[in-house]
Formats: sequence, structure tokens, C-alpha cells
Amino acid sequence: MQLTQAIAYRFDLEGERQLNQNSAENEKLAQLFSASDLEMTLNLLQDADRTATIFIGFLFLVSGLLVLLANEQRLVLVNQLVNRIKGEMCLMENPEFPSEKFNGQLVYCCGVSKNEFPLEDPDLGVKVRNCAKIKRIVEMYQWKPFSEDIAACSETALAFERVWSQTPISSQKHPMGFLNPKSFPLQTEEFVSRTVAVGKTII
Repeated sequence: MQLTQAIAYRFDLEGERQLNQNSAENEKLAQLFSASDLEMTLNLLQDADRTATIFIGFLFLVSGLLVLLANEQRLVLVNQLVNRIKGEMCLMENPEFPSEKFNGQLVYCCGVSKNEFPLEDPDLGVKVRNCAKIKRIVEMYQWKPFSEDIAACSETALAFERVWSQTPISSQKHPMGFLNPKSFPLQTEEFVSRTVAVGKTII
């Protein structure tokens, strides 16, 4: 009976020792695998970063080349147009005595422009002689909030500034004392002469 118990204890000890040895080896293998997996993951991330950097650089390179190509094509077209105009343009040496051969032609000449009737701004009563075009620009000095959030603005002059503007600035949400006119009394307008001549040549 004692011999049987001793053999059983021996088997138990041997089995426990074997289990401990196997678990230690398994832990070592797990550490090795975890370290290799971590290193592999880091390498994959680094490769992904390199790939992304190369891809972004490639996109910038392609976009830059496309912009450069578009600019070069535009310059070529402008040069072609200028050369064509130079080839078709005729010099009119004396616009005071135009020739019929220049009718419908592209010409260039030097002289003082004149118009038969003076240009007039009827609203302001301004008249300009020998002018091809006049333009009336209307601006108004108006209140403009510093912030687009009107509700957040305090009812003080520190929240608003005065600016010149060619269009009306809505003041529906402005506090009292900072209201703008709803419309302009005059509008921006151009006045162009019907006929303009250089010497006796009508252009």
C-alpha cells in the first residue's frame, strides 16, 4: 500500500513538473510570437506611412505638372493670338485722312479721341467732352458688425464699424442707433458714347 502511494506521488510530481515545464515553454513561445508580431505590425505601419507619403507626393507632383501644362498652353494661345493680331493689324499713319481700304480692318493709330456729343450724367448734371465712357460709382458709409452673429454683439459702438460699401448692408437685426438706409438714392451706372472718333476715323 505504501509502495503504491509512493509510486502515485512520484507520478504526480513528475506530471506536475512536466506541466510546469510545458507552461514555461509555452510562455516563452508566446513572448517570442508576441514580440515578432509587434515588430511585424510596426514594420507594416512604417511601410504604410511610406506608401502614403509617396502617394501624396505623387499626387502633388501630378497636380503641379497639370497646372504647369495648363499655364504653358494658355501662354501659347496668347502668343498665337498676339502674333495673329500683329499679322492682321494695319497701321493708319494719319487718322485725319482715313482710306477706304481700312474699312472693316483691324487698325492702330495715334491721336486724340473725340465724340460728337458730350457724355452726361443726368442725375448729377456732370458733362464730359471728348470722352468715350464715364462710370458713376456709388458707395455709402454704413454700419457693419464685427461678428456675423448679430445677437452676440453688444449694443455699443465697439461691436460695429463704419465701412464704405457699394451695396446696401442689411440692418434689420441691428440695434437702434446702428441702422443703415434700406436703399441707395443713386445706383452705380456707366454712360458710353455712341460714336467715338480719332480724327475723322470713327471707331
